[in-house]
This record gives sequence, structure tokens and C-alpha cells, in this order.
Amino acid sequence: LKPFWHQESQNSRNQVSPQPSHMLPTQGGAALPVDTRAQWNFYGAFERQLALHQHRAPFLEPRHTEDELLRIRYRAYGSLKMVMRNCEVEPKTCRMFYKYGNDRFLFVDIPEAGHVEKEFYLFDRHYALLTFRAAGGSMKNKENSFEQNFVKRSLCAIFFAEHGPELTPISVTSVLEWHVPLKYIGQAGFDMNVAKLADRFRLAFSSAERTVELSPEQIDIVTDLRCQDGLLLSDGNGRISADLMDEVARKLGLAGRSISALQVRIGPAKGMIVRDAALKSQIVLSESQVKYGGKLYFEECEPCQRTIEVVDTVLAEGTSRAAQLNYQFILALEASSVPRQVILELEQRARSDIESRIRSGTLLEGDFLPRSDLVHPTSDLCGRIWQMHAAGMNPAEDSYFFRCVSRYAEGPLTQIKKGLPCPDTFRLKMVSDFSKCLKQGTMSVWVPGHGFLLGPHIVTRIPCMHPRDIVVLEGVDMLQFCPSSAFENLAVMSADPSHWCSPASHMSGGDYDGDDAVVIGYRPIVDAVKAFKKASAGRVQRSDVAPRIRPPMVSEIVGQLEKNEDKLKALKEALYAQCSLAMKSSGMVGKLHMLWVKNADHELSRNHCFSERMARLADLHEAALDASKTGFTTEPQELHKFKASLPAWAKDHWPFSEGPMAEYQSSTAKSAMTQLHALPTKHAFSHLEPPWKSARSIWETAKRRTLRVTREVEDKIMNSWRSRSGEYKQKVHADFVCCKRPRADESLTKLELIQLARMNWMEDAQAMNISSLDYALVVYRETPTDPCCWELCFDELARVVAEQNSSEISGQPSVVSMARGQKQVALRSSRTTLTEGTEQQRVVFGYVRGEPDLTRAEKVIRNLSRMRGPSDGGDLSEVNRHDSRFLPVDEIKFTHSDVSSLFKDGRSTEGLVTQLQNGLDPLETEALFLDVVWFDGQWWSLRNRRLWALKEHSRRRLEQDESGKLGKVLVKTNELSLSEPAVLFKFLESWSTQDRGESAELRISSRASSG
Repeated sequence: LKPFWHQESQNSRNQVSPQPSHMLPTQGGAALPVDTRAQWNFYGAFERQLALHQHRAPFLEPRHTEDELLRIRYRAYGSLKMVMRNCEVEPKTCRMFYKYGNDRFLFVDIPEAGHVEKEFYLFDRHYALLTFRAAGGSMKNKENSFEQNFVKRSLCAIFFAEHGPELTPISVTSVLEWHVPLKYIGQAGFDMNVAKLADRFRLAFSSAERTVELSPEQIDIVTDLRCQDGLLLSDGNGRISADLMDEVARKLGLAGRSISALQVRIGPAKGMIVRDAALKSQIVLSESQVKYGGKLYFEECEPCQRTIEVVDTVLAEGTSRAAQLNYQFILALEASSVPRQVILELEQRARSDIESRIRSGTLLEGDFLPRSDLVHPTSDLCGRIWQMHAAGMNPAEDSYFFRCVSRYAEGPLTQIKKGLPCPDTFRLKMVSDFSKCLKQGTMSVWVPGHGFLLGPHIVTRIPCMHPRDIVVLEGVDMLQFCPSSAFENLAVMSADPSHWCSPASHMSGGDYDGDDAVVIGYRPIVDAVKAFKKASAGRVQRSDVAPRIRPPMVSEIVGQLEKNEDKLKALKEALYAQCSLAMKSSGMVGKLHMLWVKNADHELSRNHCFSERMARLADLHEAALDASKTGFTTEPQELHKFKASLPAWAKDHWPFSEGPMAEYQSSTAKSAMTQLHALPTKHAFSHLEPPWKSARSIWETAKRRTLRVTREVEDKIMNSWRSRSGEYKQKVHADFVCCKRPRADESLTKLELIQLARMNWMEDAQAMNISSLDYALVVYRETPTDPCCWELCFDELARVVAEQNSSEISGQPSVVSMARGQKQVALRSSRTTLTEGTEQQRVVFGYVRGEPDLTRAEKVIRNLSRMRGPSDGGDLSEVNRHDSRFLPVDEIKFTHSDVSSLFKDGRSTEGLVTQLQNGLDPLETEALFLDVVWFDGQWWSLRNRRLWALKEHSRRRLEQDESGKLGKVLVKTNELSLSEPAVLFKFLESWSTQDRGESAELRISSRASSG
């Protein structure tokens, strides 16, 4: 903890501090703080203000690590009155954070009827508006104790701290000029309006992983592929050489993995780049990817602007992404003549799958439940399920266990309505076919585990709001004969010049800069859509939705000004004006969306198809989604016209409700979506619940273990229980299963109410001078069918069940630890050999160490390691040693999970560490030369005890190095080839690491204990 954590910042409202002495320029022109004192000071001030708004005491220690400190996104809410919000830690950094530091940026959510300030002071810093972005929807305000539970926000304004304590003075205009130099705006093809300029600034805040820094010679810009009419066929798509892709993979920690494509940001360029084996150490960008500056920009910019920033990665052998059908797509499919019964059968299929897992008891297998170490802040439902499973309970026999499981299963059942699972449905990145092998009407889709998808498929892009946005394409495998370009795990679209426009632009105006395609091969849906497309005559034309007020072009704003400073000031004012204009139309997407849903539901209920008005609504919605770039606004009169044409039942109709209202709506609205949402989810599996009488009861155990409790004490216990459980029942729902939200009139969650009730009855038990276990067993004995007993006495009853099962397995009613919110747990039996010929069975109730996620190569090693073969006695004396090299000991990995405390000759492993500490030179001592193998991009040692001693010596050496002048410990290594059978079997025999070779524990040798 920094000593200045709780120091108050000085009041220097008008004081501009000089450049801090510890701000050093780094590669690429960025200025990152080497001394993070200023970062910690600002973080502390922000946290204290946040605690004030949340009516709590400040935390005594930082809630984030020093690594997270540089990736924090500071947030606030409000317009006239600023309220701090909880910090968000970005998984990756962004270009603006890298250049100027994250603490200089403040992301302020502006309420729907709010006002955007141009500048203000906060924490003695002067903030000025930099840019803005859309941020529609509602925002929960419980964390800030607002009067309302939810408020609507219009947009997010991004402010920049121009000066203040411990800050280098930097103006907003200089930030604008750094990211989009004005000298490039106005060139041929590079002019843009103010709304699009603001959008270009938002790209600099994209969360991305910085990887390889390119030279200007490695970047080439070429013309796009075009159709006969001149329209783009490769919009947002480029290529990258295989060697550069491998270098990026190493930077991402994916060495040895094959990457098909990347979604990237490179200076003013963005989009997808696909691996191309025909290129050599080069990136080829299409003109459509470069938004301003062209080749000249990359020659003159700072090196940090030529760095490949990776937003998303497509692994060739990665798992396929299954896609679901959302309600927009379901409505569009029904308008494409897909029968409603097909949609309802998909829901029934998913429901039956969950039901069968509950019946068979396999619900806890796989990834249906989250890991028990992922603790939910307001619910312990999953923790209780894992704990009951660990205790040996069975949901098919124990009613409370079943109720918890079925309550959790209602969540996925509700999610099905928001995303309906569909067989043979995949979500993949779209790219263009640079090989030009694919003919019009075809595509190439290669899915891991499935291979090439062949035959007719329907393809669309989300949001899909009209049948015209659905395309029928024939899947082919032609690209397997064109090995230069990657095709694995991608949806490759034809770039045949005979197209009148790109296939992606048919799908809601999509392109290839990172858009996902939903590919469906489910035959009932494909056949219906294919027949509909064949019967439809001609194409549905898109209507003109030009913006009512055209935002000014940048060249128009700065064209009459001579000084660059004046141009930047004018541009800053134009951005502020555009921000104010964007606020007025901020809720347009939501309004159009709801209007589209109600009209679609109405027309499908009455006509079973879409009219031309639905095409117009889809056009308006598509334009509203791009409003931040185009400045699009809609006349209120036009929206009123669409709403006025709806019948009375449709105006007040919200198709996503349940209960009696859903039954009424489903009798009026007949669309598949309404019928789908009318299906019940609450208590959906109650018909499977076992009766309480047939449950695996611990009643006999409770009766036997409470014989020593007198009748008088029992009466006191039950009186206390009636009082405590009665108070609890008045405040919670009647289903007695841990829920996430309290009732509207309660300020506590149900988990907090349970904890409060437990504390109350445990205080009563303490006052009666009895144990909490006896209290719980007496209550259970008297009220065995009351679910509230399990709710409030869960820990005690679960332990009794565990002890009962332990006694049945080993004859001893003892368990080791209670698993609660740490790792996956299970009740298991283990046999430990004590002496020759004898065994003792020990029941362990606690954490079971799950197998970590392994790479493909490590899975091969895991499987091969189960084989047996000759290992040359372990010393590999007959194996040829290849190249010798000096390696830092920290770069060599263990193959063992633990090492013995003694060598074969009886010498101590710790003794070797002492010798190294006393001056033994590992580079001159032949016994310390390590045999290593190169595998999966890492060096692995076959001499684990020696490696452990060397690593321990290195660790102690660094701890004692106060001057910081000592370098890394080097070791001489001999590289062995895995092509040698003896080396391979030795490697497989040694492989027992559980953390990819990062560490190994020192195990006390049996020879040491016997001695």
C-alpha cells in the first residue's frame, strides 16, 4: 500500500503544474508514468469521492492492483451534478490510455434530459469535452443511492483532463490533432462530416491488445475488389502474411496456435485481416480500411500509430461458436414463411433437454452450472447446489436439492426465449474471397469439428429485421484447393465481379470489418426460406433515409481558416455542437425498435407476412444504428404515423411478459414470438419434484443425535424457531429458494435476509447454551418437510448429510472441511497405504482440484503420458546432445508437479541451494547442466530437482539484491530431440505438471522420513 494513499490533494484550482520528473517518453512517442504516484493519488481521490456518494467509509486498501491501475476506466454520471460510478477495469488497454494515461479520461453518462458541459473542474483538474459515443438504455443506480432504481442515459461524453496537479499540460485540441491530423482531412477520399470524425475518435478507445510494431515498408494499401457497377466487394477486409501472423500470435501468448484472421486497429485503419501465405512480412490493407491519411500517414506518424492492435482473434482450430435465434430474427423468419410450429418445436426441444438432464441427474455435469468459486454477490444458489452435491445428496431424491436445481434451470429456460438454440447454426466472422474462386451464390464455411458446410444454407447478420436481410447461399469446399488464404473458422463470401453488390451488404448493410454472420443449416428453416425466396419476385428496394439535418463536413469548418490553432478550436466547437445534437436523438434506436416489434407482431398475427411499411421501419432502424456516424434524425410525425396505424391492443402490447397477461396477449397476437414468450418458465419443472416423504431423509439421524436434549430445551428451541422463521417468511417470496432480488419494499437481498435470520437464531442457541448443530437438528426433527428449515439451517444439515454418507462409505462419520464458494467440490473416497498390505479409507469432503484448461499440445501429452516405454534408465546417457545454449533459468519450465527433497545419491536439494548461495557457479559446474527439450513454444527441463534448486537460488538472490544491479541467473543447457524414443518416453514419463510448468513443490523424500 502506498504511503500517500489517504493524503489529500492540494487545492490548486488555477495552478498548472510542471511536467512531473518521473514522466519518461517510451517507444512510440507515448509518455507513460514510470512512477505511478500520480496515478495512485488520483485513484485515491476518486475512490474517496465514490465512497461519499455511496454513503460508506472509504476502503482502507486499494481495490485494484498496480497492473489494473493502468487499465481502469473512470466513470461518472450526471450533467449539472456529477456523481462518481464504480471503476471498470478493461481487460486490455486502448491507444488513448497508452499515449496519455487512463487517469486523464473521464467517461460521463449523460441522462436522457441532461446537458453536456463543455468543461468543468474536478479533483483540482480542468476537464474539457473530447468526444462522445452512444450509450442508450437504462442504467442501474443502486450503487450511487439515487432516488430512482433505474435512469435512462442518452450518451457517454468523454472528457480529457487538460491540466492539474501532477499533470503535464495538454490541450484537447492537441489530442485531436494527434489522432486525426487536419492536414490529411480534405484530401481526395478522406473528407468526412463531424459525426463521422467523432466516430473515428471513438476507435482510439477500443479495448485492444497491442502487439507488433510495423515499419512503413511493411504496410501496403491497395484498391478494393469491386463489382461491375463499382460497388465494394472487400469493404473493411485486408490480408497479412503468415510470418507476421505468427509473430502476432506470440505477442498474444498463442505461440504455436494457427490464427485465421484478426480484427485490428492500425492507426487510421480498421477491419479484418486474413492470413495469406503468399505474402512475406507484409500487411496489405484495402483502401476502404484506411479512413484518412493513406500511405503518407504511415510514413510520418509515430511508431505507436503503426502498431497492430488486436480487437478479436479467430483461431483456425478454435471451438465453433453456436448461435441462437433472437426475437428479431424469429419474426423475420416467420415473415419468410417459416412455420410457427418449427420455432415452437425448437423451444420444446431445448426445454426437453433441460428436463432430461434433471431426470437423469446429469445437470451438474459439463458447464451447465458455473464454477463454485464464482461467488455471486446476492445469491448463493449455485454454492448450495455444489455443496449438496458434495455432501452426496441426489436431486432426484431430495426435494430441497431438487427445488434449488430446478430454480437455477429456470434461468437458462428464460434465456432460451431471448436466444433460441437451433441445430446446425453457427456464428462466424465474415471475410471476402481474395482468391476469387467462389462463384456468385456460393460461400465457403469451415467449422471446427464439422469441416466444410455443404449444400444450401441461410446467412444473415444481426440485427435481422426483414426477409430481404436473409440470403440463401450454397456451401462449397472449393477453397481447400486454394491453400494461400485462410478459410478455417470463417464465413468466406464470394467476390465474383458479377455481383451487383457484396453478399454482406444484402444483410442489413453489412461489410467485412468485423461483422458476424449467422449461418443456419437446419433443414426445416432452410427449406422454408429457400421456397419463399424463390416465390418472391424481384428485390425489395431500400428506401432513402437521408439525414434531415446534414452534419457539416470537416473541410467546410476549417476551409476558411488559416492558422492551425483556429482550425482546431473551430473543430472542437463543432464536435460539441454535434454532441448536443446527438442527445436529442439519443433514444431513437429504442423507439424505432419497439415500434418495429409491435408492428411486426401485429402484421404477422393478421397477415402472416410483412408489408412495405415494415421495410420502411427496418430502413429507419438501420439508419438510426449508424446515427452516430451520419447524424441521422427522424421526424416525430413519421413515428407517430406508424404508431397511429396500430390497433388498440397492439399499442399497449408488450410481447415479452408472462402470466395472465401473456395468456391474453397470446390469444390476440398470434406470432411465433408471442407464443414463445407466453410459455411458462416459473415452476416449469415442478411436475418432476419428488415428494418430501420419499426424500433421502436424515430424520433418524436427527432423532438419535438429539436424545440428550431435554423437553424443556426443545420447547425453547421451537418457540425461538417459530419467531425467527416467521420474521424471515414475512420478508421473502414463498418459494423458499435463494433468489437474486428482494421484494420491491425491501432494501436487503434474500441472501442478506438469510444471513440475518441465521445470526438471530444462532444468538438464541448461544443464549440457551446449546450448539447450533443441536438447534438445527431439533428443528429438522420437528419440521422435516418445511423448506425454511433447509434455508436457514443449511450449513448444519448439509454437514450432517456428508457425515452420514461418510459413515456409509468408510465407517467413520467424519469429513474434512466444508466447501463453500471456492472450487468445485465432491464427496469422494481415497485409499491411503499405511503399511505393506494394509489400507485405510479416508473420506474427503472438500475441494477437488479440477483439470486446468489445456492447450491442444498439452492434451496430447496428457494422453501420451499414460503410455509406458523404455526411458534409458532415466539418465539418457546414450542420447546425443545437440546444441548447447545459455538460458535464463526463469525461462525453463518444470515437467514435474513436485520434486524430491533428496537426490538419488542422498544429497539434499536444499543443500545444493546453499552451495549456489555460497558461490557455486552453475555455468562452470557440469553437474548443473540441464537437459531440456523444446515443445509447444517453451523450454522444458528433464532435470527437475536441479532446476528447482537453481530457481530457488535465483529467487533468494533477487530478494537479497537491494541495489537491483544483479542480472538473471543463467544456466547451460543441452537440447535433446523428441525424435529420440528414449527422450520422448522420458518426457512423457516426467509430465505431471498442473500449472504448465510454472512451479513445483518440494516433496519430503520417503528416505528422509525413514532416516
